Amino acid sequence: MAAYHLDRVLGLNRKPPVTGRVLTNHEFYQFNDTDVGRRRRNANTYNVSVAVLPWMGELERYLPALSSYGKASTGSDPTR
Repeated sequence: MAAYHLDRVLGLNRKPPVTGRVLTNHEFYQFNDTDVGRRRRNANTYNVSVAVLPWMGELERYLPALSSYGKASTGSDPTR
C-alpha cells in the first residue's frame, strides 16, 4: 500500500493498490463446483496465499517525463 500512495504523491499513476490475504482451501474453493474444486474444498485444511489487485483503467501506460514528477497527472499521453 505504501508504493501505491507514494506513486500518487509523485503523480506517476502507474501502481495499483495491492493487498495480500491468506485464505483456507475451504474459502478459496467455496464457489468452485468442478470436481477438482470439490476435492480441494473437502480436503484437509491448508492455507492459500492470494494477492488482491483491482482493475484500474486510469493507470498511465508510459513513463512520465522527469519534469512531471510531483505534479498531478492529466491522464493524457504526451507521446500522442
